[in-house]
Amino acid sequence: MERNTSNERRTDFPHGFFAERVGRSVTVKDCPFGYSLPPGLSPGDRVKVLSFDHGYYAVDRNGERFEIFLTNVVEEPSRRRLW
Repeated sequence: MERNTSNERRTDFPHGFFAERVGRSVTVKDCPFGYSLPPGLSPGDRVKVLSFDHGYYAVDRNGERFEIFLTNVVEEPSRRRLW
């Protein structure tokens, strides 16, 4: 089965929180659970999220495309108000 690597946002995927990052710039990190960054990406790099599918993000950095696991993205403070 092929992963979705298009720029389209998946609306049928139940984890909307992760799909909301599509189109945004995020910071990447090495994951302590065994998901290392692919060669060409370093912790602290900023990348643009292109798509999300089944736990993986397709990301772009300076025209190079990478696939990273969802735990390789640094959790940034939410812009949403909780009250």
